[in-house]
Amino acid sequence: MMKALRLDGFSERQQVMTIIGGAAAVIAILTYFLLWPQLRERRAIRKQISTISAKLAKSTYATGEVALSARRAALIKNRGVLDSEWTNIVAQVGAFPAETALTNPAISTIEYKMALFDVRENLGRKATEVAISLPPGLGMRDTVDSSEDPRQLMLQLRALEKLVDLAIDIRIEMLRHVTPLPPIRHKIPGKEDEFVEEYPLHIEFYGSLQNLYDFLHETLEPGRVFALKHLLVEAASANNAELLNIDAVMSAIVFMIDPTKINPPPKRKRRTAPMGY
Repeated sequence: MMKALRLDGFSERQQVMTIIGGAAAVIAILTYFLLWPQLRERRAIRKQISTISAKLAKSTYATGEVALSARRAALIKNRGVLDSEWTNIVAQVGAFPAETALTNPAISTIEYKMALFDVRENLGRKATEVAISLPPGLGMRDTVDSSEDPRQLMLQLRALEKLVDLAIDIRIEMLRHVTPLPPIRHKIPGKEDEFVEEYPLHIEFYGSLQNLYDFLHETLEPGRVFALKHLLVEAASANNAELLNIDAVMSAIVFMIDPTKINPPPKRKRRTAPMGY
C-alpha cells in the first residue's frame, strides 16, 4: 500500500502532473468547504446592502446636503406656483372676488335693507329699459326676523343681483321667478373651520334657445361664475315650441378663508387588509 503512494516509479513529468493534480484537488476541497460559504455569505450581504441603500435613497437619509437643499428649493418653488394657481382659481370662481368685506359678520339689518332697496331700484330700471318683466320684490322679503343673519341675507342679495343682472343682459323674454335658497356650508376635512359657503338661487324664466346658450356661457365668466346644480328646459306652451321655460338652480361660491393660509387636511390612516387576503 505504501509502495503504491510513492512516486519513485513515476517519471519526472508524471510526478509533476501528480503533484499538480493533488494540489488542485486540495484547493477544490478547501474552496468547497471553506471559501464557498464565505462567498455565498458575501453575496447575501451585498444584496442586503443594495436593498438598504435603495431604501435610504428614497427616504433621503443617504442624500447629500447639496442635493437636499436643491430638492427643498424645488419644493418651495413648486408650492409657490401652486399657491398662485389656487389664488387665481379662487379669484375667478368666487362670486365676490373683490368684495371681501361681505365676509365680515358686522353687517347690520339697516345696511341690508338699504342694499335691497338699491338693488330693486337699479335692476327694475334696467329691466324697464329693455322691456323685461321682473317678479315683485325680486323674491326677497323687506322684513328681517331676529333669528336671521344680515350677513347671509346680504350675500344672498348680492348673488341674486348678479344672476338677475345677467338674465337682463342676455335679453330673456320674462323673469318668472327668482328665490334664494338656504345657504350650504362646507368645512375643511378633519377640521371645524368653514371654508366655502354656497348661496343657491332658484331661477325660472322664459327665453329662446339662444338665451339658454348665453345663460350657461355667461355663468362661467369671471365675476359671474355660478355652479349649475339643477336644470330643466321645456317648451313654454304647445303652440310655441321656440319659447322655452328654463328652470334652474345656480349656486354662488363664497370663500371664507384665504386659500393660501389653509393647512392641508391630516393624512388618512391606511386601512390594513384583514387576515386571509
